[in-house]
Amino acid sequence: MAIAVIHEGRTCLNSIYDRLLILICCSFFLDLNTNIKYAVIALLVAMAISEFNYVMEKEFLFYVSYICYFLLCLFMPQFFAFLPLLLYEAVWFRKKALSIAVIITAGYQITQFDSIFKCLFFIMLHIIAVTFAVRTMKQSQLKERLFKLQDTTKESKMELEARNLELISQQDTEIYLATLKERNRIAREIHDNVGHMLSRSILMVGAAIAVNKNEESKELLCGLKDTLSDAMNSIRLSVHDLHDGAIDLKTSVEQLVNDFTFCKVELDYDMGNVANRNVKYCFLTILKEAFSNMIKHSNATKVEVVLREHPGMYQLLIKDNGTGIKKISGEGIGLMNMKDRVNALGGNITITSEKGFRIFVIIPKTCEEKE
Repeated sequence: MAIAVIHEGRTCLNSIYDRLLILICCSFFLDLNTNIKYAVIALLVAMAISEFNYVMEKEFLFYVSYICYFLLCLFMPQFFAFLPLLLYEAVWFRKKALSIAVIITAGYQITQFDSIFKCLFFIMLHIIAVTFAVRTMKQSQLKERLFKLQDTTKESKMELEARNLELISQQDTEIYLATLKERNRIAREIHDNVGHMLSRSILMVGAAIAVNKNEESKELLCGLKDTLSDAMNSIRLSVHDLHDGAIDLKTSVEQLVNDFTFCKVELDYDMGNVANRNVKYCFLTILKEAFSNMIKHSNATKVEVVLREHPGMYQLLIKDNGTGIKKISGEGIGLMNMKDRVNALGGNITITSEKGFRIFVIIPKTCEEKE
């Protein structure tokens, strides 16, 4: 915007210089000794028409002002002196018909000169006016192209930077997902291999305790069983920690929102690090079921999804602006699953459809994780 203003200001300044120079040259044709009053009137009228057309730039006013000026030339010859200025205006604004009319009028005036020097100077002045107009016009076009190119370059640079940021963000997401996948694999390996071997060892030690009659050996075996049980509990906790960290609630919610193409979705996510795995599963399951019901039964054009963390609870709100769902049936399997999951966590769920489909869930942070 600033570049365009600077460009327009420079073009205007160049045009003013051209007009001023042409106006000074035209003044040499005025006969100041005999008709100074008419000479001043001709000067003022020519300047007024030039500035008026430059400011207004309207086709109709151009033709009206030029016709009036031609008529004044017939009654007051002093007006002929400023025809080069009008020719400059006509060429500058690409008015071919007016340019031809000015040249014809100037040709008539040339026949009235009594000096060959005046004829040549008058012709030369018209050529200079055309040259100035074409030169300034081309300069303006070149500068306009230059500024457009600069704007395009800046836009391309900004677009490239935005794409680079998007690519970096995508790469970070892919790395994060790969890390989560590896954590899941490690947890599964520990559970399937080490966990099973420890379980088998505990059973074998228990069997040895049952058949062993030696009290000293039995005491040692009981200590071994306790140690193996502690190791099993430690591995179980480690596996759960790995698995809980592998579920990223925000990424999963954003993925569900991006995959939902039925209508526009506005997501408001304001959650911290949710440690409870069951809360994550609960919210994701409810969101999936809500999207599925909207696709089947709703005529909504917009859905709002709000996930917010409060000091003592987690909140989930899903609502649309549709009117397709007339009545909520509490016997549906999907709705029953929602209620069961929320109730298992000690929370509360409200489902209504009076003003669009709406699901409101509150789960306290004091809920116990069910393994």
